Amino acid sequence: MHTAQHLVKHALTGALAKDRTILLVTHHISLCLPYASHLVELSAGKVARQGSIQELRDRGVLQQVIENEDVVDREDPVEDSSAAV
Repeated sequence: MHTAQHLVKHALTGALAKDRTILLVTHHISLCLPYASHLVELSAGKVARQGSIQELRDRGVLQQVIENEDVVDREDPVEDSSAAV
């Protein structure tokens, strides 16, 4: 399992996150979007857009944010600790 997927599944959506406000800074928008209630897009250190996921969807800008900012990762390479150095 990819590291980011593991963190989302076990730290951001499980018992650890219950009744907590979590502020997450990421480019993995599509991975976190199903669990997010609010999104803030930053550009050059300033807020470019913000709102609830539904507000951004209703304004027609959510898909644009995803297309411009989302990072889709490949699986993390597995390091072979038994390899000779």
